[in-house]
Amino acid sequence: MGAVTEHRKSRKPTHPLSLEDRILWNKVARTVNPLDRVRHRQAQQDVWDDWVAGAFGEDAPTQSTPARRGAAGEPNRSAAPPAPVRQAQRAARAPGPVPIEQPVYRKLSRGRTPIDASIDLHNMNQDEAMSQLHRFLTQARARDCRHVLVITGKGRSPHSDGVLRRMVPFWLSREPFAGLVSGIRSAARGHGGDGAFYVRLRKTAEPHGHRHR
Repeated sequence: MGAVTEHRKSRKPTHPLSLEDRILWNKVARTVNPLDRVRHRQAQQDVWDDWVAGAFGEDAPTQSTPARRGAAGEPNRSAAPPAPVRQAQRAARAPGPVPIEQPVYRKLSRGRTPIDASIDLHNMNQDEAMSQLHRFLTQARARDCRHVLVITGKGRSPHSDGVLRRMVPFWLSREPFAGLVSGIRSAARGHGGDGAFYVRLRKTAEPHGHRHR
């Protein structure tokens, strides 16, 4: 018997994408908004609104997005994960308070401008930190404090003080904090460096939206 010859179907050669096709594909890929990203944003918004509503009741200055409705008019439960998950994504995109000017920063770092009060948020979860920070800023402003120090820590893991460092500027950019604060900047090394912030409070007669000069 002769040797058995195995016949295999030859595959058609694959053609690599042209430069134009790759450019077009990259543009399309950048426009994709994964469902998980939408859920994370909605989850963080829900966490913020829940805290503000619990702290301020009917006067809560929330900026919530209406819940999506299903075909039967019921809320779409799949719009957010079941457990509140705080994300730093939104914090990175949020417009923060006006940065404290360099001359003022130098005076604060050298002790020529006094720090009127300070708060340490170490070892607090986000709910506790938000409540304590709002109480502290409200009381400091009532005492006519001008510059305060907020210590957050600068941990690197997702569940460490580093989360508070990323979130504090986000909180201060929104009500009810925005009406209390007119400026923020990372502290000098002697006051905590990357693990702390100088925060400038609005004067009691200073309207919200006024830029400090």
